[in-house]
Parts: sequence; structure tokens; C-alpha cells
Amino acid sequence: MSNNQLPAIKPKYSPWNKGRLIGQKRPLLAKQVWAIRARLELAGNLRDLALFNLAIDSKLRGCDLVRLRVGDLMVGDHVRERVSVIQSKTQRPVQFEVSEGTRDSIWNWVCSPAMLAVIHLFPSRFHDRPHVSTRQYARIVHHWVAAIGLDPSGYGTHSLRRTSMVSSEPLWHIQCRWWDRHPPHHLIQPPALSQEPAKSHLKLRLLRARPDHSETTRNDQTEDHRDAALALPQTRRIITTTR
Repeated sequence: MSNNQLPAIKPKYSPWNKGRLIGQKRPLLAKQVWAIRARLELAGNLRDLALFNLAIDSKLRGCDLVRLRVGDLMVGDHVRERVSVIQSKTQRPVQFEVSEGTRDSIWNWVCSPAMLAVIHLFPSRFHDRPHVSTRQYARIVHHWVAAIGLDPSGYGTHSLRRTSMVSSEPLWHIQCRWWDRHPPHHLIQPPALSQEPAKSHLKLRLLRARPDHSETTRNDQTEDHRDAALALPQTRRIITTTR
């Protein structure tokens, strides 16, 4: 029997990457981050807003983000400013800072009625699962991206890790805090030290304006050396004849 007469065999399972973009996911831009955050705030979705802000601030993998507990971020009646988590992939601790906007969104979510007597920060609707699964988290990210008009196939959970917008605070708040910690040197420099560059420039200007006598001095030294070299053989001749 030839190969042309064999019955067509269809694969039982389709390839997992069929119709998908394979490779590194694109990060979100700052305007896209603010667009997603604004939509979540207007919709009043406390869980998704806390999840989105925490994903950007922590830069954690999806498996580590959904496993966070309430006790990891809450201390008494306030949210921690710095959190340490052990990564499930590398088994190494990692620290991250939680910005003010993220702390407010987490506090509003924890104080909601849906979080009464709950251990995990993002609980699942199913009773047999303690927290949201990574697949559900990926579907939530795709919904966020599609809501602002982007192609969900080019973005994923790793896009939030690659997003360069570290803080959820306004940019001018971050700039003010940075200037407070790192003031410019010319503002904290003493007056005596700040006048040194002006003095050095003044000295350089005076040296340039002064007439150059170095060439005349160099020529005089060259003539003296030439006279001494001409007189040296005569001295040797006189000493030889004397002997």
C-alpha cells in the first residue's frame, strides 16, 4: 500500500504554541499603566487594583505573587513599607518596597467584606483552592491589556515584571523625595570652595594675557650651549699641547 492511500491521522492534541507569539513579552509603558489603573479605580475593582499595583512594585513572578498572605504585608493596622519574600523558583529571599499608592489600595482591599477571615491576599472563589491560580492571574492580565486597546497576545504576566514604572506615586512626588535624599553639590558646598573655580579661571586668563617670554629665554639658552660646545675642543687642544 502506498503512502497516498493511508488514512489521514489527526493529532490528538494541538501544539501549545499554535497561534501564539513566542518570545519575551513586551513591557507596559507609563501611560498604559496609568490607563489600566484609572480604569480599575473607576470600576471600583479593589482586588484587581491591589493586584496590579503590587505586581508592578514587587516585580515578583506570578506564582509568588498569588501566594502572598495577608500577614506578609500587614502589620497590625497598617501595610508594610518593605516586604521580604522567598521565591519558589530560586529559594532565595527578595525584598521590595511598597509605594504609598499601593499601600492604600491594599488597605482598601483588606478592609473589604470579601477579605473577612481570609489567609491569602488574593483568595480564590473555589473552596478547594486557597488562592488565585497562575492561569487565572494570566487571564486577568490579558483582560487588563485588552481593556486599553492592546493586543493580549503580546503581553503577559512577565510584562508587569519588565515594566520600568517602579512606583505608583506621581512622578513629581518621586522627584521631590530624590532631591531630598540627593541634594545638588553646588547647593551644599561652602562659599569658600565654590569660589575656587572662579579663581582658577582668573589665573588662567591672566596667564594667557601675559606676554610670552619663554621663547626668548629658550633661544638664549640654546646660544649659550652652542658657545660652550665650540669652546670645548679648544680647551682640550690647549691641555694636550701643554702636556
